Amino acid sequence: MNHFMSRISRSGILFSLFVSLTFVGCSETGPASGFVQGVVTLDGAPLPNAELAFYPEQGRASQGVTDESGHYSLMFTYDTPGCLPGNHEVMITTRRLESEEQGAMLLPERVPRKYRKRGELTAAVEPGENEINFDLSK
Repeated sequence: MNHFMSRISRSGILFSLFVSLTFVGCSETGPASGFVQGVVTLDGAPLPNAELAFYPEQGRASQGVTDESGHYSLMFTYDTPGCLPGNHEVMITTRRLESEEQGAMLLPERVPRKYRKRGELTAAVEPGENEINFDLSK
């Protein structure tokens, strides 16, 4: 296996591990009664295909992906919308494989490093409907 394919395989494995830990790694501490949606922009323009992860102080994280207009909504599990209420650390990234097929290209990261680490972005989620927008800048 050449170096390029090895790098792609490692990236796929790391992404799969990230998703697994996000959805399985924590125990639930209550119902996902906060429903979160919003828009992510980068330097004022919508940021499509960005992956968001909301990490509560305790319990299961929730994830979402932005559409072409930068809009997202969080999922608590694969088929359950929502998020645990409370304070969350938020991570946003665009680095991912373009497909799951062997030989897929790794798409370039567009989100500055500071937003890809826990602690830079935070969000307070209340029970019920929440609109939480992120205006990122380079």
